[in-house]
Amino acid sequence: MSFTLSAVTILSLLIAIAMGVVTWRLVREERRRSEARVAALAEELLREAAGDSQRGDMAEPADRYHADPLAPDDGDPVADIALFEPPPESPPGRRLAALGVAAAVMVTVLSVGVLLLSRDGGDGAGQGPRTPVELLALEHETQGSLLAISGSVRNPVDAPEAPGLAVVAMAFDETGEMIASRRTEIAASSLQPGAAAPFVVELPADGISRYRISFVLDEATVPHLDLRPPAHPLQGTDS
Repeated sequence: MSFTLSAVTILSLLIAIAMGVVTWRLVREERRRSEARVAALAEELLREAAGDSQRGDMAEPADRYHADPLAPDDGDPVADIALFEPPPESPPGRRLAALGVAAAVMVTVLSVGVLLLSRDGGDGAGQGPRTPVELLALEHETQGSLLAISGSVRNPVDAPEAPGLAVVAMAFDETGEMIASRRTEIAASSLQPGAAAPFVVELPADGISRYRISFVLDEATVPHLDLRPPAHPLQGTDS
């Protein structure tokens, strides 16, 4: 589960970086094209102005300088430039840049959402059923004011490794009310497939009528099979 989430996160980050690079290149190319268009327009204006100065005043109509300054001049090439027309539609490069930014943002949001969901549901709901461990032995002994519960648990051969497996003991009085509980890790730090390990849990002995045990792994309850001999009346287990 953690490997899959890590792979998805890394892939999402790589896609976001790639889209960012594509977006930067598209924006840079669009800027270069815009600068080239401005330079071409300026060069055209200078060329037209130079042509007008070479023709001289005799090439101009006599009434040119007495005409209405607001009237359009069809013979002036500069007047043909549509300075006040609405701008043309955005070029494809700019639209692609916007799409690239949107894609990068979406990938980043999805990767963060996957991480948050994995943290919320990673305690066992999203990991699927686990192979039950096997309870091989269970007994108890009163030691002064404490009740020592001991036993042995085995990880099946076809089960995955169980690092940090712990046993939880709960004690009840005659009315069925829980009066004490204790969690203790088993003797092995990591229970390999097919391996067994002992455990010991100590509870206050006062008022205990019966007790139950269960196993947990990464804060999730692990089911177990009771393979021990017939239980003592005080004993019990939770599946």
